[in-house]
Amino acid sequence: MSPWTAAAARAIWVASLFAGAVRLDAQTAPANQSGSPDNTMVVRGVFDTPLPNTEPKGRLRVTIRPPIGDILDRSYLRVPVEGILGLTQNWDVTGDATGYFSHGLGSESLFRQIGIASAHVGTKYRLGDIIGKGWDTAIGGGYLTPVDHPPADSTDGLRHTRSFVTFARPLDRHPEIRCFSSVIADFVQKTSVSSQCQENELRDNNLRFAAGLVWDYPRVRYSLEAVYATTRLLGSTHHDVFGVYPGIIIKIPDRFTFCARGEWQAGIGAKAEFGPDGSHFGLFGKIKINFEFKRLFRYNTKPAAARGPTATTAAGM
Repeated sequence: MSPWTAAAARAIWVASLFAGAVRLDAQTAPANQSGSPDNTMVVRGVFDTPLPNTEPKGRLRVTIRPPIGDILDRSYLRVPVEGILGLTQNWDVTGDATGYFSHGLGSESLFRQIGIASAHVGTKYRLGDIIGKGWDTAIGGGYLTPVDHPPADSTDGLRHTRSFVTFARPLDRHPEIRCFSSVIADFVQKTSVSSQCQENELRDNNLRFAAGLVWDYPRVRYSLEAVYATTRLLGSTHHDVFGVYPGIIIKIPDRFTFCARGEWQAGIGAKAEFGPDGSHFGLFGKIKINFEFKRLFRYNTKPAAARGPTATTAAGM
């Protein structure tokens, strides 16, 4: 293995694109709310910060998020699939895997490369307003590992063991605005899987502190997040990353989706990061489609609040 590849294998994946669109209730929602906004409106890679609400008890939600930009930027297409199951009114579990296959439009022929790049399991438990003043609280954690030997730019080549605590509350005078904060501890372990390092990714165990605001309106949702991540407290190095991530998500009217089933959303996010690799600025977009299995296949016609398993499809550049 070359020195460059060995250095890349020591890189740590930290979410660098935050601040998309998160649908949040204007007031602290009960744990069994049908919408479970803290889960359904999180677009991975756009807004990744965990928030307190959990999936309703007995409800299974499946999300598929193929990044369409892979067709232009890579010779393969990644297919992340995630499932979230509500075990109780305040406790859910998550399992997801990212598959990949060569799409035939690049240097590789169709399906010449195929496999699973990574797998993740996690859980979140909602504690409620344990600190007073209306701050909803949750704790959780997860484990992420690369699988097999996927393309180097599809994984960081590290195993991650994460734990977090997160808080959120609506503003008293503006209940449509919700403030949040979270702390995430990330412990990493090197593997033999080749990887590619991203700009300003920390290369050691780290703590991530995040705080921000989200606004929820009928068809437009905004978010603004500030993040400070450091290896000084948990790692053996002294690296810091500071970032600001604004975002917006818009519900696309049915007339622009040819009345296709499901709720279509378009999100745009931006980032300004400052870290050991210098300053980094970016702009990105996401398309996400929410649909329910039962409605999609016409198994029943019950109202949305009475339906159980749901599915989500998301795509981005």
